[in-house]
Amino acid sequence: MKKQKKEITKETIIIVGLVFFITGYAVNGLIGSIGNLIGQQTSNRTDITEALNTNGSGLKSQIDYLKEKLDANPGNSATWINLGNNYFDSDRYDEAIAAYLKALELKPDNPDVLSDLGVMYRRSGNPKKAISAFDEVQRIDPSHTMSLFNKGIVQFYDLDLKNEALETWKKLASIDPGFKMPTGELITDFIGSIKLINN
Repeated sequence: MKKQKKEITKETIIIVGLVFFITGYAVNGLIGSIGNLIGQQTSNRTDITEALNTNGSGLKSQIDYLKEKLDANPGNSATWINLGNNYFDSDRYDEAIAAYLKALELKPDNPDVLSDLGVMYRRSGNPKKAISAFDEVQRIDPSHTMSLFNKGIVQFYDLDLKNEALETWKKLASIDPGFKMPTGELITDFIGSIKLINN
């Protein structure tokens, strides 16, 4: 996918939380962790609202259904992606990683799947693998803005590479100066607020 989608996706829901965290951090001067407030858009999940409104048993039923489909047709990369997305939504990081890797084995160089893989690596405590996945996204699609945003998050919060994170976000701003956070804040304003925090 070459352009950022305008519809609600995993990244939209999760990054809203990130923006609120950053705003509180800047205003109150609090130091904390963003936990799981990192996400990535994907062309494979078009109805995140439905996924978020599904209770745990509903997700389990979906996972069971997808696994049955894969038993019948293990070479279907789209089903592996959907399974990975359900594990993603269930916070089952290792299983999501395995499903995404299988999807990429069947159909390599999918930037959205690689980006979601990076998010799962990050959440499972492997920030360096997350960075590698985001870098691979950029190799395939240098205009993939959310992978840059997420890479900056990992650099800033997990690897304590503040200057590198700012450079990553500046690169994002140079690709898309009009890039907006879900709250409507421009990436340039976001970068400015991070600079203020570090001064």
